[in-house]
Amino acid sequence: MCVCKAAYTDNQTGEPNAAANARQKRVNVDYDAKARRLNEHYGCDESHGFKARLNSFGQDGVVLGPVIGAFGEMSDDVKHIAGATAAELANEHCSYYSDKKNKTVRSYFRSQLYRSWGLTAHRGWERLLLDRRCLMSTRKTPRGCSNRSNYRSEYDEETAYGSYMNPGSGFRAWPGDSYDAA
Repeated sequence: MCVCKAAYTDNQTGEPNAAANARQKRVNVDYDAKARRLNEHYGCDESHGFKARLNSFGQDGVVLGPVIGAFGEMSDDVKHIAGATAAELANEHCSYYSDKKNKTVRSYFRSQLYRSWGLTAHRGWERLLLDRRCLMSTRKTPRGCSNRSNYRSEYDEETAYGSYMNPGSGFRAWPGDSYDAA
């Protein structure tokens, strides 16, 4: 049974990222509730407590909650973050090269961000599928593979993390980046 089944069956809007957007909306509610509980626990007032500090960020304390769903879909806040990041990268690029085509450069950087983040989300989804497959015992599963402690050793986990964070040569996260040995 999928843990996230309710999140996907409850959202019948037809949007491709409805479950991620629903979780995104709960992020701000969760932050507000946590700040209120901390104010009560430490006896802070509304003007100098955790809630006041939270409200000093963003627009009236609204917290951006970038959420990646179980199937690699991304919430709308990811678009806002990508847009802001792409604008800063484009401004820096255009100021350095005295380029006037800021809108074109911004769309180029936004495209690169979506590609990089999408690849990371889908690699995480594939990793989840591989982990779940070995946790289930089927006829074709090798003996002992369904037991997680037998399946993963500390060395395997370190190797997987190392190759995930440092992809092999030829992979380029950003245009012009090179991970080849110099």
